[in-house]
This record gives sequence, structure tokens and C-alpha cells, in this order.
Amino acid sequence: MDAGWYGEDTKPTPDEFEGDWAQHTGRLEGESVVHPNGLKDVSKSDSRRRHEVLLWLEPERVIRSTPQASSASEYFLSNDDDNSYLLNLEMKRHGITALQQFLI
Repeated sequence: MDAGWYGEDTKPTPDEFEGDWAQHTGRLEGESVVHPNGLKDVSKSDSRRRHEVLLWLEPERVIRSTPQASSASEYFLSNDDDNSYLLNLEMKRHGITALQQFLI
């Protein structure tokens, strides 16, 4: 499942080229309007067809307005010309890399 499964109160859109889903990149919580029960509905539908769900994650990039960016801004590199942060993969705190800490 590609982009658009995450976010906060994102309205349903007919395809991946519309909507505001990109403004929620970095949020790892499921979108509650389209998926009020999380991704269980998708998983159940796929399992009936003997398919499995694979989620697209981008833990290395977050949009500035997401909770992840504001709660852990020290782990990200910023470009003032862009609305997103990139995870600083070289930063270590207490022997743990930024990626490890962010995913914990």
C-alpha cells in the first residue's frame, strides 16, 4: 500500500495524485477517516484473496508540521527552502543512531 494510508483526517481521493496526503508524510499513524478501524479492513480483504499487505514507509523524511518532526526535531536535518526534514543518519545520542531512536 503506497502513500495515503497515513495522516490525520485526510479526505478520500480518487487517486494518489490528488488530496493532501503528502502533507502528512512521516506520520506513522493510520488515517482515521478512510480507515476508521486502522488497516484491519484492508488486511481482511487482502487475506480473503490470499494476498498480504505491504506498507510504504518513509522514516527518513517527515513534513515539518507532523508530530514526529516537532517531538524529535534534533534528529532531523533542515533545509529552509523545503517543507520537509531528513533524518540525520549519522547523529548518535547515547550510542544509538537517529534512525534507531526514531523507530523505537
